[in-house]
Amino acid sequence: TALKNEVKEKVNDVKIDAAKLAMKTVSTRIVDISNGVMQVRSTVAITNPLPAALQLTGLDYKVLADGTQIAKGTYSRTIRLSASGTDTITLPMTVSLKAMDAVNDRMQAKNRDTATYEFVNTVHTDLPIAGATSFDVRMTESLPVVWMPKPSFGELDVKKFGLKNTGIHLKMHIRNPNSFTMRMKDGRYSMKLDDKHSLSGTVQEVVTLPAKSTVPVRMHLDMRTGQALKLGWKTLFDKKDTRYTLKFGATILSDQKLLRNASMAFTDEGTLDQLTKALVKQ
Repeated sequence: TALKNEVKEKVNDVKIDAAKLAMKTVSTRIVDISNGVMQVRSTVAITNPLPAALQLTGLDYKVLADGTQIAKGTYSRTIRLSASGTDTITLPMTVSLKAMDAVNDRMQAKNRDTATYEFVNTVHTDLPIAGATSFDVRMTESLPVVWMPKPSFGELDVKKFGLKNTGIHLKMHIRNPNSFTMRMKDGRYSMKLDDKHSLSGTVQEVVTLPAKSTVPVRMHLDMRTGQALKLGWKTLFDKKDTRYTLKFGATILSDQKLLRNASMAFTDEGTLDQLTKALVKQ
């Protein structure tokens, strides 16, 4: 009985020490924004509090903003931490834009410019002596309410498109709904027509997005002349049912912790006829 109690105490001690696992977010990258969700990759540093190696068999995690769940994800790979060591991993996460905007709207209605964010991470481990067990690691922080920049179409000029001019001009409006200024750099974009013919381009300058304002960003999408001659690009733009997929991405420059080292990606798709009609309504 004494031996069993001693073993039980050691097991409990190991569990208590393991639960002191430290986690810190290093950076956040937005992979895509489409269909009401935002796909995020969060780089996290994990520190082992034990003087022995620790094996994590998986992670389940969620993010709460003022008590409302806005994101969740799962990491199923094994993580091996050396004794008192630190490792860095990238966690995939799906964010509900509807839930996130609802929380932000609620904060705005209360004239609050900050929200309480809680990162709840259920850690699955294979502990020395204790064996397989799970415990929660929580990180809570009060941070400014943050909206992602909201891109929308402004103009699409294909009138000069032809055999000698193999590019189109596109203007997008980037809305910054936040109470602070942010900037974007390394803007890149591409448009695919009928899922096989591609145009692409970049924004060379750094774009400043003042607080609560909309800034037009002009883009020129181009392709090689040889491709245009061979594939008959002009006919694709003349067809109403030509399908398009537009992707726009950029790196965000901001002092806000939630946006530090962040990047964004935006995807829009449909037919050119739908796009034209949407532009006419603006």
